[in-house]
Amino acid sequence: MPIGKKSISHLQDFFFGFQLHLLPASITTSLMMASFSDLPSDILMEILFLVPPHSVLQLKFVNKFYYWVISDFINNPTFVSKHLSITKNQSSTSLIFKGPLVRVSDHLISYPSSTVIYDDDVVVNYSVTPITRYISLPLIHDERCNDENQHNRLYHCDGLILQVNTLGKMMLCNPFLKEFKILPEPNNIILRGPHPKIGFEIDSTTNNYKCVSIWLYDQDCTVEVYTLGSDSWREIIMRENIKDIIRGTTLEDGLCWRGVCYWLVKFFNDKYKHILTFDMRDEKFGLILDFPLGALLTCHLPHLSMWNDLLVLCWKANANTLCITTLNGTKYVHLTKFENQVRVLPFSKKDDILIKVWRDSMTETKLVSYNLLRHMCREFVWDGNTFAFFECFYVKSLVSIRRF
Repeated sequence: MPIGKKSISHLQDFFFGFQLHLLPASITTSLMMASFSDLPSDILMEILFLVPPHSVLQLKFVNKFYYWVISDFINNPTFVSKHLSITKNQSSTSLIFKGPLVRVSDHLISYPSSTVIYDDDVVVNYSVTPITRYISLPLIHDERCNDENQHNRLYHCDGLILQVNTLGKMMLCNPFLKEFKILPEPNNIILRGPHPKIGFEIDSTTNNYKCVSIWLYDQDCTVEVYTLGSDSWREIIMRENIKDIIRGTTLEDGLCWRGVCYWLVKFFNDKYKHILTFDMRDEKFGLILDFPLGALLTCHLPHLSMWNDLLVLCWKANANTLCITTLNGTKYVHLTKFENQVRVLPFSKKDDILIKVWRDSMTETKLVSYNLLRHMCREFVWDGNTFAFFECFYVKSLVSIRRF
């Protein structure tokens, strides 16, 4: 669909003040000459790939023509998927924390957030946003819960946030698009209770989003999977050899990455020996049976994280040493002078990692940016405990719940 000359002037004004220098030369030339010829929709699409989600929506309301053109784009799964991929690879990310929540209205509650800003893949500025910057999520109204949304667990994937309250009621929302839906209750929630282990990720084979719920109950284990497209739960059978290993254990430190969910398996003697995995594509469980560097029998605060698109295992080897290793046994780094509690957050930009450091009482919480090559460390301290509890990462996206 060609773009009229009147609309081109709006487009030029918008993009000349934005990031025209980031566009390919061929597209820049076409845009510069747009006053003499129509701008094809494929060039407009390439331009919009570089525009952040909030600017795409702003452009939608320039006039009626843009409204229909942009609406066509954001309803196109191919455009949305590529736009999301580019957005996720940009130089900043947002973090949501369980700070003092703010009740915006009868229908909204807000969580404090902060943004990490990178330049050329090196942290040049870490800005802790004011407490007044919040991400608003819809309230889960549950007459059974006396303390609505004060203890919700949050799970994020591609701009979608899954909220789970203390009684197991679930809501899926895209806070940027202001879309939400209440999920039906799993069948096992009545029989097994409201505290399953949750994994929320995308199935890359179908480009659909799934939630897996695992109930470890006494010596039994039951599993259900929710698919957004069908809006229903299905029971999944776990292989008996895996059940035999995890019976009587607890699952900790859930982490989902690129369609696979991971949990540390904690045995009754407080020892960690295995990782339970679940692949959203084939809906099958697996076990990583052997950790590198032994069976973690003497490690302190073991947890899973991501670094350079790899699953890594992190732990305190002693009072002031944090170890990070890949699962194939290759140890990458020992970080010293971390005398408090630590957690490597599942986000990295090449050689930079983010580490949350705190005391046992959750006071003096810091976020540390550490460059593994330069051995450079930057610490950022917050006042009070506002950002003591990290919830999840978040990226604005055009992924619509209504499309499924």
